[in-house]
Amino acid sequence: MKQDIFKILGLHRDDPEASIAKILDASIQRLEPRLQTLLQDLSVYRLPFDSSAALVMSLQDLENLSPNLSPQRREALNSPPTLVEKGAKELVASSFPDEVKSQVEVELRQLAKRSLLQEKKQQGVWKFYFQPLIQSYLQNSSSPKAHRCAIAYYEQHRKPKLLSTDKLDEVAEYLEIFHHHCELGEYVQAFSSVYYRANNHDDCDEFLRKNYYYPARLALYERLYQEWKQPENSDELKFYSDLLKVYGDVLQFLDRREEALQRYDTALSFYRDIGDRLGEANILQEFGKLQENPQQALEYLQQAQNLYIQIGDIYSQSRNLAYFIADAQLNMGDSDAAINSLTHAAELATTINYAPIQEYAQTRIAEINSTPTPTGGIKERLMQFFQQRWVKFAFCFLVGLIAFLLLRR
Repeated sequence: MKQDIFKILGLHRDDPEASIAKILDASIQRLEPRLQTLLQDLSVYRLPFDSSAALVMSLQDLENLSPNLSPQRREALNSPPTLVEKGAKELVASSFPDEVKSQVEVELRQLAKRSLLQEKKQQGVWKFYFQPLIQSYLQNSSSPKAHRCAIAYYEQHRKPKLLSTDKLDEVAEYLEIFHHHCELGEYVQAFSSVYYRANNHDDCDEFLRKNYYYPARLALYERLYQEWKQPENSDELKFYSDLLKVYGDVLQFLDRREEALQRYDTALSFYRDIGDRLGEANILQEFGKLQENPQQALEYLQQAQNLYIQIGDIYSQSRNLAYFIADAQLNMGDSDAAINSLTHAAELATTINYAPIQEYAQTRIAEINSTPTPTGGIKERLMQFFQQRWVKFAFCFLVGLIAFLLLRR
């Protein structure tokens, strides 16, 4: 059984029942009450932070921070939690008097002097961070308000537009916003902060996917899947179904096919329950992509296509035809059907002025037409026929039967 490291007893300064918790508590209790609160709140920051991030946390203790504040300024800073989430306190903090900012910097260095914080200079700015053991202990009793302040800080400092040339460090604020929402048990907000492009958020998940940061995606969605209990209301179930779908996508990329199919199967059931036909179609498409038998793959893909047509989703129709249905038809040896699908995909893409699918479809048609062997389709069909399991079994059975009859003669 795993033992709590903070409760392990040992000898320290003649105390036979000393523990890490008691030692840390003794150090923290020597601090002024305001410094104790500040230290506790700062522990929710996982990344090194500067004095501006500390100032956001300091706004929770206005009386002790600056007793000379005007009533108007104090009222503005004592905004409700909903405004904290929107970053309102950070906006006000930017206009704080220099003496208040200096006071916070002095307090940070007091904590560093007592080794409760560490400091280092990064790109000309002093950053503070915790030793892992101290931070872990403090986080055991962190407050929800501290997490909300951290969200407000990172909302103000994240990049509103992510570029394809950006590195993983550029989305650090997005990942921290996700983390703090999870710590608060706000799983819809956590998922939304990285998956949807809304509220001046860029699509963090799309950035991670296009740059092949799959370990980061896996860490995000595994955590949500493990912590987020299946919701009961239909609004939240939509978000949960989207989580299952994207989690399945990540597992599929990592070649964890059975796990991916399980996530997809659950998502499909939920999408059907809430009447989300686009979600249903997207899952059917993924089922088709995972099938080894091209005929079965085509059946799933065609079901998805029918739903896309009913919904009127031109982009999804075009994409499904170009990238998946045409490939399934080629795998079945039906190049004529594949060309028809690619041609139709290009026509649909033209109606929405989406050049990538147009160009892809035209290139694939040229490749198919340049294939010199007219009998290639028959050959492919024969190869696929003899690769089927039941054909192999029947062939082996027939050979065995012939051998048995010959031995009896």
